[in-house]
Amino acid sequence: EYFRSRGYLQAVVFVSFVAYAPLTAQTFSMFDCTEFSIAGSQHLTRDLTVKCYTGAHTLGVVIAWIMVLFFSVGIPIALNRLLRRNVKHLGSERFFGNYGFLYQGYSLERGLYWWEGLVMSRKAMVICIAALVVDPWYQVMSAVLLMGIALVLQVHFAPFQTPLFNKLETGALSTIVLTQLISMFYFRSEYVLVSEDSKTTSDIFVTLVLIGLNLSMMLVFAWTVWDLFQQENVRAKMISRRISRGVRSAATRLRRGTQVFLTSRRNPGGMLRMANPLHKQASVDKGKK
Repeated sequence: EYFRSRGYLQAVVFVSFVAYAPLTAQTFSMFDCTEFSIAGSQHLTRDLTVKCYTGAHTLGVVIAWIMVLFFSVGIPIALNRLLRRNVKHLGSERFFGNYGFLYQGYSLERGLYWWEGLVMSRKAMVICIAALVVDPWYQVMSAVLLMGIALVLQVHFAPFQTPLFNKLETGALSTIVLTQLISMFYFRSEYVLVSEDSKTTSDIFVTLVLIGLNLSMMLVFAWTVWDLFQQENVRAKMISRRISRGVRSAATRLRRGTQVFLTSRRNPGGMLRMANPLHKQASVDKGKK
C-alpha cells in the first residue's frame, strides 16, 4: 500500500532537493584537473595522486557524465514535471505540506511555480563553470554572462509574490554581476600595469570597492530582516492585545452570569418577578399612583 500510494515520493523529492548542489559539485569535481601537467601528465585537483583520464579516473569520468545527465540535468526537469502535473493541487493543504518547499513564495497566479527549478539549474551551471573553465579570465566572463542572463530574467518575470523579495533578489544578482565585472577589470589591470606600486594601489582599491559593495548588500539584507522581524513583532502584539481583550470580556460576562445565577438561587421568586414583563409594568403603574 505504501508503494502503491507513492508515499516514498515525498522523501525522494526532499532528499534530491537538499542534496542537489553538493552532489552536483562532487560530480563536476571529477572533471577538475590541473591546468599544467605534473611529471608529464595532468592530475586531479582534489587528489594529486590521481592521473586524469587514465585507469580509474576514466571510469569515474564516465560515471560523472551519467550523473550529470540523470541527476544534475534530470532533477530540475523531474521536479518541474511533478509540479506541472499537479498544477491544480498546488493550493491544496495536503500537496503544499508535501511539496510546498519547491514553490513557496513564488507567484502561482502567473504560473511561476517552476522558478525554483531554474534556480537549481543556475547553481549547476555555476559549478560547471568553476570545474570546467580553467582560465580565470574566461571563468569570470562565463560567470558574468550567466548571472547577467539570470538578472534579466529576474527583472522580467519578478517571480516572487512579495515585491520586497523581488527587489532583494534583483539587488543580490546585481551585486554579483558588479563583483564579477570589477574582477574582470582587476585581471586586466594585472597585465596593463607595470610598476609594483601601481599594482599594489590597484589591489587595495579593488579590494575596498568589493568589500564596500558586498558589505552594503549584506547590510540591506540585515536591515530588511530586522524590519520584517519588527513588523511581525508589532503584529503579534496587536493579536495578543485582541486576545487579552476577548479574554477579559469573556471573563466579565462569566462573572455577571455567575452573579445572576447565584442571585436566582437565593431568591428565585424575586428573579421570576424581575423577569416577568407584567410585573415590571405593574410596578411602574404603582409608582405613578
